[in-house]
Amino acid sequence: MSGLYSGCWHKLDWAKRHVDEFQRSVDAWGANFHGKPPFEFRKEFDSDSNCFTLFTTDVADAPPEWSLIIGDALTNFRAALDYLAHDLVGRGSQPELRGTSTPQFVIARESKDFPGALKGRMPGIQSAHATIVKYYQPY
Repeated sequence: MSGLYSGCWHKLDWAKRHVDEFQRSVDAWGANFHGKPPFEFRKEFDSDSNCFTLFTTDVADAPPEWSLIIGDALTNFRAALDYLAHDLVGRGSQPELRGTSTPQFVIARESKDFPGALKGRMPGIQSAHATIVKYYQPY
C-alpha cells in the first residue's frame, strides 16, 4: 500500500474490527436469552389516527462495554475520513496544510453550508475531489 491514503485505510480497518467485535458480542448476548428477545413490546391502537403505536415495556440491560466498542468504531470511522481529508488537501493547491490542524473531512447538514465548510476545512482540494465529497453529504 502506498503512503497516500494508507492512514485512511488503516483507520477504516480498525473501525471494521470494532464493528465485527460488536457483532460477536451482540450475537453472544442474544444467545443468552435462548430465543426470547431481550426486549418486550406493548401495542396500543389509536382510533383518532387509526394506527397502532408500539412501546417497549422491558429491555434487558446491554453490556456496558458496548458503548466503548461503538465509540471506538465511530472514532476510527471519523479518523479515516480525516486522514482522507489530509491526503486530499495534500494533493490540492495548499499542500503545506497537510499534517496541520486545518484539514478535517466536511460533513454538512445543509447544502448551503457545504461550500464554506469545504473552503475552511479542506482548503485547496481539487474540484474533482470536492465533487466526490459533496456527493456523499447527508443532506
